[in-house]
Amino acid sequence: MLTLLVLSGCKQKDSENSKQKLENELEYISQKIFNLADKLNNVVSENYEISSKEIEVKEESEGSETSSNSGSKEEGKEGKKAETIELEGKSLLDNNSKEDVDWKYMKQEIETINNIWSTISIDLKNEKVADNVIQSFNAVLNQTILSIKDENKKESLNNIMQMYSFIPIFSREISLENTKKIMEDIKLELIKSYVSASNEDWNSVAMYVTSAQTYFYKISDNNENQNNNFKIDKINSLFQTLQNSIELQDFQVFLLQYKTLIENINML
Repeated sequence: MLTLLVLSGCKQKDSENSKQKLENELEYISQKIFNLADKLNNVVSENYEISSKEIEVKEESEGSETSSNSGSKEEGKEGKKAETIELEGKSLLDNNSKEDVDWKYMKQEIETINNIWSTISIDLKNEKVADNVIQSFNAVLNQTILSIKDENKKESLNNIMQMYSFIPIFSREISLENTKKIMEDIKLELIKSYVSASNEDWNSVAMYVTSAQTYFYKISDNNENQNNNFKIDKINSLFQTLQNSIELQDFQVFLLQYKTLIENINML
């Protein structure tokens, strides 16, 4: 009887560890997918970019005596090369979304996601997630790889959004804690609004932002952690600011407010 109880306890512990591992994997890949979408329009969390340049440092060398009569002679200056790193201020408002996409970065990141997915898909199967759901994600992943390989910005953005749409599904399938599930729903609606804004479909943008805000009310209305009050109030205010920006129908103004909102949601 004691042996059975010990074995049962071990299995339960292993199950909890497996689920926690899968939660961490989903959190990691969801952030990777989200970053891919942002990178297509050069939306980054840092307000600076790092640049490097090579400079030449000149050093004086000691002269040597060529003869007893000529005295000391300076042979000249020898140049050495060094690299300097600079932080350059960067603003979304200076950003031209039509400028070239960093496709090298995009290709590296989608390969990373593809490699991670091979492990996550097995862990999802072990958690009894339906095989047709996993295969559907496989299909969208392949379409995303193809559009990035072809350097098709519009198709890549749409496919990345479709990839992210599976994150809330996976979250429900593995019974994530309710707040985490809602957070993924919020992010999905926001990434839909971002894609719509890039297509200048402002009616859809307003619809998706309103949907995201409705999901967020489920969190703010049931908040029991007093430490989160300020953060929640701030996010509600940022939602309103984002809503107001839609009226301007300016993509870069929208991106600025979208980026600020997402950063604060990620800190909740």
